[in-house]
Amino acid sequence: MKNSFIKFTISIFIVFSTIFCVEFVSFGNDINEIAGDARYTAMGGVGTSIKSKSALFINPSLIVFNDAFGVAFTKDIMWNGFVENTQIVVNPAPNGNYVTNYGILIRSVDNIHNTENAWVDDGNPPNGDINYQNIDFFNHQEITGYISISKKTDSISDIYSIGVSVKPSLIIINDEYSIGLGMDIGAYSAITDEISIGCVVQDLFSYNSWSTGNSELYYPKLKFGIQYNHNNFVKIGADFGYLKQKLSKNLSSQYAIGTDFHILNGFNLYLGKSNLYSWTTGFKMQTDFLEFMYSITPNKILNELGYNHKISLIFDFKGLHKLTEGITP
Repeated sequence: MKNSFIKFTISIFIVFSTIFCVEFVSFGNDINEIAGDARYTAMGGVGTSIKSKSALFINPSLIVFNDAFGVAFTKDIMWNGFVENTQIVVNPAPNGNYVTNYGILIRSVDNIHNTENAWVDDGNPPNGDINYQNIDFFNHQEITGYISISKKTDSISDIYSIGVSVKPSLIIINDEYSIGLGMDIGAYSAITDEISIGCVVQDLFSYNSWSTGNSELYYPKLKFGIQYNHNNFVKIGADFGYLKQKLSKNLSSQYAIGTDFHILNGFNLYLGKSNLYSWTTGFKMQTDFLEFMYSITPNKILNELGYNHKISLIFDFKGLHKLTEGITP
């Protein structure tokens, strides 16, 4: 049943991606660029081969390791509060050979003045009056949903998994809007107990239809990742990506390198670097049923806008059950 659904979904996206005359846009305009929890950001954007409760945003094949019911919330404040991002992930308890996770990304652009209607055109532009009462704020909202399915297969020495995410989206900019669909596909393999690798194609298929009559696709982005786990004390990860920028005939490369230090029981320190950020850092505090993660990164466009902050809360109800099962009323 699920195999038929996946084949049908792929067929639909192939049709949409080939029969419409559309404009390609660069990956940088995509809301998915801000996805990922605070750990992912604090490690510079490393996550293609690292297990996470929010893995469906980065590599859907990794959700097979979310083996218990859990909920993750992430809040991201960028550009001194002009942009706020909210992420919610639900990890239902696995049922059978497949694991399904659900997520939503919300990006809001606020507190930016819209002066489009402020200038009064009297036919003589240099002398036109400005009506300050007509200055309002831009309305920019983006919502992308995630429905991710993954399957794990075990062999004698290796663990492999594959996963697919289907992404319906809605974008509202002032009086215009677009409705879209996208798809990611990923794979993961644990080569040894210490080394694992991952690969994902984000926006393998995509289609956005605007109320203006225009249509657009996002260029697919290919990412590879590798992780080395040394005695569960330090994890070193690296991601490498390739994408085609708008108006360019060549592929541009991206990289991210990050480390996860298990300093104390229940406390981890993150450090990272990427082509987007000269440095990234953060930490995690963890109990049996709750994880709190925080990341801070410099602003990649204007330093005057301060730093970007991200906070993640992850609730593990399996851990909560273990904590309370021995308590009797």
